[in-house]
Amino acid sequence: MSVEESLHTQMQNLIESSQWERARDVIYEMLSNQPDSSWLHCKMGSVMYELDEFSHAESHLKKAITQDPSYAEAYSQLAWVYFGMKRAGTADDTNKVALSLDPEDFSSWLLSFQLGLFYDDLSRAKKCLEQIEYFLPESEHLTNMRTAYYSHPKNKEKLDVAAQIKAHEKSLAQNPEFDIAHYHIAELYLDHTKDYTKAEFHIKKALLQDPSDQDYQRIYTRIIRKRNPLLRILNAPLSIFESVKRKDKMEEFCIVAMIAIAIIGFTLGENNRHILKYLVLGGFGIFAFIYPITKLYQYLTLSELFHEMNKIHLFKGPMKKIHQLPYSTRFIIFATLTLVFWLLLFLSFQQILLHSK
Repeated sequence: MSVEESLHTQMQNLIESSQWERARDVIYEMLSNQPDSSWLHCKMGSVMYELDEFSHAESHLKKAITQDPSYAEAYSQLAWVYFGMKRAGTADDTNKVALSLDPEDFSSWLLSFQLGLFYDDLSRAKKCLEQIEYFLPESEHLTNMRTAYYSHPKNKEKLDVAAQIKAHEKSLAQNPEFDIAHYHIAELYLDHTKDYTKAEFHIKKALLQDPSDQDYQRIYTRIIRKRNPLLRILNAPLSIFESVKRKDKMEEFCIVAMIAIAIIGFTLGENNRHILKYLVLGGFGIFAFIYPITKLYQYLTLSELFHEMNKIHLFKGPMKKIHQLPYSTRFIIFATLTLVFWLLLFLSFQQILLHSK
């Protein structure tokens, strides 16, 4: 195998495993020997896009297009770069060129769908969704696309869940081991019909085909959390914090909290500053109460997933024997440790308050 072939194989492996920085270094080395390769410039643009280095990505993709004006993939990737740069109009124009060169390009139709939602053009988004369903009926992106389309605030149309399940079951009739179809059915049962038993059945079928797939594991984790009563109890106090995180408001929440504490401290005056101390300690106490529950919740879910997949051997270290215990026993052990932590925290707070009087 020549040096170029070796680098080419290495680059492809790095891209497939999402090792973008190492892939970038390999492509740089290849470009030093082939500076006019439109294909390499396109690959570099794609890698730079994944690294959020949009200006460099734009430069390489433009070079690819200059060297090959009919390079549909380069136009498509450049459109994604412009969309990432929040230049939706330029992204739309560039994407139209990509589709004119390759009318069946999945990436271009996907971006056109995203642009349809961005412009609140639901008819356009639906057309793109239908095109992708026609070209790639079992694409793993379809579930997320349908969710985005039907959950759009201006969309009054409802998803026909039964028809979607029936379509995937038709695929399974031809190939019972088709893991992507099982995955889509599991997600539909989980999110729409709340039939967790059927959802679990189908996601286990998908995991049998590809146990390492993170999307399959994510769905199975959500099903376990829904079906297990202990995890549902643990999840209750986390709902407020999760809603803040889902709306990407955590930074704003922390800034507002700090400003509020500063204003309260300024307005209270010297004689009442102890009230501020109680507020700060109370905030820390709430965090100290929530954080262990979060970790307990995450651990029990993860360990249960590995138990179900017969992969408990992945746990290593001195606590491996605990991981192998029955679920209820593990819950009691870690719940007891959490209670001890809270007791020590309470006693520490009590001492702090006593010394401050």
